[in-house]
Amino acid sequence: MTLTGNQMHAARVLVGLEVADVAKSAGLAADQVQRIEARGTASLRDSDPAVAAIRDVLLRQGIVFLSEGGRGVLQKTPARVEEGIRPCDLDATNDD
Repeated sequence: MTLTGNQMHAARVLVGLEVADVAKSAGLAADQVQRIEARGTASLRDSDPAVAAIRDVLLRQGIVFLSEGGRGVLQKTPARVEEGIRPCDLDATNDD
């Protein structure tokens, strides 16, 4: 999949990470992340280890990179887990 700097930037902002956060998680310097994002609409090389490291950080945050019908990003929403009634709250009023 070919990504752009704009997609990397949008994904980072969408998940609420700062450049320094992504850089640290990816094992890169902050200026490397900034340079990649600054590429704008230019295609990034998938074989570039820095691009791959940033992409992997963002994928772990639930980002999906879109390429069909244009380029973009979206964030998967985590599935809600119904916790039910806590044992300490069980009583005759909530029996079914």
